[in-house]
Amino acid sequence: MVHYINVLVKICLFLYLILLTSAVNLLDYEMTDKLVEIDKNDWVELRDLYRTAWPERNIISYYILDNFIGWVKQEPNFKHLHVYSLNGDWSDGTFIVIHRNKMFIDTLSSSTERMFKLLQLVDYRHGISFSMISSDSLREVVLRTVDNESLNINKTARWLSFYMPREVATNLDFHIPDDVTLRPLDDSDCEVVNNALTYKSNGTLQLLKIQRRLNPSVGMFTTEGKLIAWSFQTQTGSIGALYVHPDYRRQGYGSLVVKALSKIIGERGDHVLAFVEELNMPARKLFEKCGFTIVGTIHRIVTSPIFPFEWIDVFD
Repeated sequence: MVHYINVLVKICLFLYLILLTSAVNLLDYEMTDKLVEIDKNDWVELRDLYRTAWPERNIISYYILDNFIGWVKQEPNFKHLHVYSLNGDWSDGTFIVIHRNKMFIDTLSSSTERMFKLLQLVDYRHGISFSMISSDSLREVVLRTVDNESLNINKTARWLSFYMPREVATNLDFHIPDDVTLRPLDDSDCEVVNNALTYKSNGTLQLLKIQRRLNPSVGMFTTEGKLIAWSFQTQTGSIGALYVHPDYRRQGYGSLVVKALSKIIGERGDHVLAFVEELNMPARKLFEKCGFTIVGTIHRIVTSPIFPFEWIDVFD
């Protein structure tokens, strides 16, 4: 009888140890930080957290989120676009957006520790362009992440944030010369734009086509149909990719394209943003001449892929 009791005690002890180990493992799992995707139905609520401290601080993240909300509304099955939180909690506005190889980050918290934890959960093998880093504290978090993940930086830049209120944009007045016309860009025009770029990253042509398809754009054409100047509303909701063919510069065409696109954006009910590299004095003067004011600075940090990778098609 005593023997059977001893066996029963050992069995019970064994089962207890199994249950205890499982409970500890479950607790460890629950305490592990997780990258949790924010449901698309919650993007508007997240965006609206950033309706404060405009235009100096939060307007950039507001319009980044607003732009992607608009893209998904136009194309519900839009791919390679994800918005993440840490452990499913974005109540303090801490989020990252990853669109293909570009990342946008922000937080409304005075601490950046949750952002740092969130960035440790990202897969960096394809290379990431940290774009629109809106504060020095977030820049330090990105640099800590780069160091922690042993990533290589191949480009850094400091940009100025330019702002035009929608009330100003909607009232812009400009004259279109008789020898040129303005119209939205098409996919064949994007080929011309891509060929003119001096700096191209992986998937630039596909991104140009996405922006042309889902956002406003303005192209300037000669009477013979030659594309000589252009600009897009980019994935950040800002005016970007401004270019004038060298043979047609110093004739006010850049300003004309900027004003035309700004008016379109303003008439849609939005304020207008643009980002210019700090050392690009001609572009700075152009935007100031058009009526923009500088409201802040942003940073960009681009890391190299760990192994070769190419974005083939937005629909893959």
